[in-house]
Amino acid sequence: MSRLVQAKPKKEYVDGNLVRKPADQEPIKGYLERVAKYVPAEIIATFTAINGVLVGLPDPVLKKSLLINVILFAILTPVYFGIIAKKTEPKRTQQVVSFFAFIIWAYSITGDNGVFGHSPHGYDFYYPQLASGLILLFSFISGFIAPREKS
Repeated sequence: MSRLVQAKPKKEYVDGNLVRKPADQEPIKGYLERVAKYVPAEIIATFTAINGVLVGLPDPVLKKSLLINVILFAILTPVYFGIIAKKTEPKRTQQVVSFFAFIIWAYSITGDNGVFGHSPHGYDFYYPQLASGLILLFSFISGFIAPREKS
């Protein structure tokens, strides 16, 4: 099974009737699979591990290091999906949606002690209610985003 979200097949008609394919018969499974595949879990895991290492740095360096870590992995997310995509897979949608997924998840999981937080090494714009809302909103919306097959 591919790590990337697969393109929605074009609708096929035979004698004016829509031909149903097995994937069309399980819309909930496809929706949930897209939600899961758009979250760059491997990128988030590495980002979180590096944040854990960076916490040991002295305060003057820590704030900049945490910010660089967020920016670095935000950039690496679309690059990563570009590298692992097969030539036949639609990667652009995956890259864009996963980029936003990374930003939302990074904001949510770093919490008040991370680069976004209110601590001395944060930039003072972390709000747990906003983090929860963004995760819920992304999870709801991303399942509806499916790349289309090229013509």
